[in-house]
Amino acid sequence: MQIDGGYIQCFVDIGGTGPNNSSYSDHQIYTWEIGKSPQITTGLQKFVGRWFITGSGNLVADNGVGTVNRAHWYRIVQPEPAPLNVRLSGNEIIVGSDGAPMAAPNARHLWQQLTISGQPQTPGSSKDPEAGLQLPTIQWTTDHVSPFWEQTKEKQKHPTISGPMQPNTYPIITSVVWRIEFYFG
Repeated sequence: MQIDGGYIQCFVDIGGTGPNNSSYSDHQIYTWEIGKSPQITTGLQKFVGRWFITGSGNLVADNGVGTVNRAHWYRIVQPEPAPLNVRLSGNEIIVGSDGAPMAAPNARHLWQQLTISGQPQTPGSSKDPEAGLQLPTIQWTTDHVSPFWEQTKEKQKHPTISGPMQPNTYPIITSVVWRIEFYFG
């Protein structure tokens, strides 16, 4: 059995609300596309895939005494080469990264507006690097011709996933959903 393309996606949602109508949200989608025609070595299929990120978020922080910080950001990471390893054994599939975590310079665009005592200050903007999630080794069993696998981790703090400008003064909930789909030729 040989993989003839597919994708792996990780959906990350981070959010919370705090005092004085403060709120935070960040949505991240990491995608690894799996190309065709892998190099096959002793049952291991090595793919030259593509990795990219999309997403956006915002922060409204009100200290209750006249200072409000509003920020909005979006991510655009153009597809980058991403080596992937896939091992098929019977009806078991194991997928993993064949390299270091991905990163992209100038991928996160940030806009920030600070208001002090009701007076808007000059808005600021920046372009920041975006560090990628390391694709973990994923293993599952399937009986399908076009397997679809989904794992959900809901409402738990995740120590390695955070968003830009994430507050630490009120509870933040992180939801992570992985979705994988392969096509067999």
